Amino acid sequence: VDYRLAPEHPFPAALEDALAVYTWLIDPQGGGYRPQNVVIGGDSAGGGLTLATMLRARDQGLPLPSAIVCLSPWVDLECRGESWKKYKSYDYLSMPETFNCPQMYAGNHRLDHPLISPINASLVVGEVEVLRDEAVMLAEKAKRDGVDATLEIYTDM
Repeated sequence: VDYRLAPEHPFPAALEDALAVYTWLIDPQGGGYRPQNVVIGGDSAGGGLTLATMLRARDQGLPLPSAIVCLSPWVDLECRGESWKKYKSYDYLSMPETFNCPQMYAGNHRLDHPLISPINASLVVGEVEVLRDEAVMLAEKAKRDGVDATLEIYTDM
């Protein structure tokens, strides 16, 4: 999905675009796909957007897809996980204090807004990357909330 990007288009622009595409896909007058035949996914910020899109779809009463795929999802734009510090020398992402991407995306909204920093699915993350702890926290929260979540942590990744 070629969704609108911050800072020109802060939250909720990307979420609105992603939800519009999903809604079109499952609309009989649009794509005409049955939700059970749809899988959506994303990597890094796209993984967080995937989760936020599904949270919004759920809240609007839309049928959910058969699966979502979140690769190293960035789900906490406050960057509270210890792996941000521990693995910074292994990862290409900068430390949160050196870049303003989270706030540019959030615009006038708080970083802890649930559709900006979603915390709920089956996750894949590398053992030595800055987003590792966020994926662990996401899987733990999903399980506490009754979601059948699986987290796979790949070594040497």
